[in-house]
Amino acid sequence: MIISGFGGKNGSLSSRSTGIREKTDGFLSIVRSIAGGDLLFCFDPSTIGGIALGDEVTEWRDALGAYDTYFAKIGTAGPSFGTYNGEPVLNFNGSNTGLRTQEVDTQLLGKKDLSLLLFTKTNAGSGFQAVLEFSNLWYRHGAFTVGEQRDSSDFSGYFAQSNNISQLNVSCPAGANGTNVDVDLPLVRGVVYNRNGAGGGGAYSGGDATTTKPYINGIAIPTDIIYDGGGTTYNIDAPFAQINPATGDFMYFYLANRANTIHYNGSIGTIVAITRALTDSEMDKLSKAILRKHNLDASAPIK
Repeated sequence: MIISGFGGKNGSLSSRSTGIREKTDGFLSIVRSIAGGDLLFCFDPSTIGGIALGDEVTEWRDALGAYDTYFAKIGTAGPSFGTYNGEPVLNFNGSNTGLRTQEVDTQLLGKKDLSLLLFTKTNAGSGFQAVLEFSNLWYRHGAFTVGEQRDSSDFSGYFAQSNNISQLNVSCPAGANGTNVDVDLPLVRGVVYNRNGAGGGGAYSGGDATTTKPYINGIAIPTDIIYDGGGTTYNIDAPFAQINPATGDFMYFYLANRANTIHYNGSIGTIVAITRALTDSEMDKLSKAILRKHNLDASAPIK
């Protein structure tokens, strides 16, 4: 079956249902209203047109075209186009699928704040899985990562950023895969990265999660349950890097794939990136809009 649609900011409606179009248009309006001129990108699987369920996705374009950013296949294969809970998603197999942005992302040049939201549904896998990373070696390049480790006794959701070699790890505790945050559930992962030298991780190191502030389904993770490794945390006080210091090349966003070695096994839906720190209220509103778009309620699996 072909799931046709409209692609990108200049796309036109084809045979998709009016209900899906209205839901997508309404959601994109909310993104515009919150992000304003700070929108980095907004990826929405509903805007991928002319593709059949199960087909390989080799290119995914920004639904709002803020910077004409787009993902393309990296490595052996792209994800497959599918649905979860009645809404389009991209399915990654955990072994050889992934996407990478193709345009040089100079819009991050000089930026010290970034807010991210991602809809995910993990299928399987053990060990660390990369969901979205800026740079294929984020921990050395003044970049960031969003990932998870389902089988960890310490954490499940993982949010970290680096200031060259120094890095700050902030994680949502799991205890046996899900005591506080169960990544096997459909989630909207959110995070605000603050690179203004705010300092502090979770309560384990006496911090207040101001440098890297994670959210699940719009709810900020309480600082007293954030796991940051129990060691020293670092002030992050430099803009996001644009050049890979090892190669001199521009850096890119990697989706479900770290250098073709660490992959994500699951479904990824809507992704939004905004180059300022969202407030708790804004993060809550946008997270709930993403949940509604994927036909889910706003309950967060935080105990």
